[in-house]
Amino acid sequence: MKKDKNENQVPLFKDLNEVKNQIDYWEKHEGVNWLGKWARNIRLERLYVRLASIQRKIQKLKSRGKK
Repeated sequence: MKKDKNENQVPLFKDLNEVKNQIDYWEKHEGVNWLGKWARNIRLERLYVRLASIQRKIQKLKSRGKK
């Protein structure tokens, strides 16, 4: 049985919303000392990389569906 393209996108959109919520949380969060501020910056960097990766996967699925 062939999967519908929307079935492949649903988990990606769930991940996308989860990452966006985490980014909102960490942008509002303030570290107490230098280590907390450093950890916050590292976490935000990794979340932005993950967000870009998910968005690329969604675009790739959308472009496949147009063909």
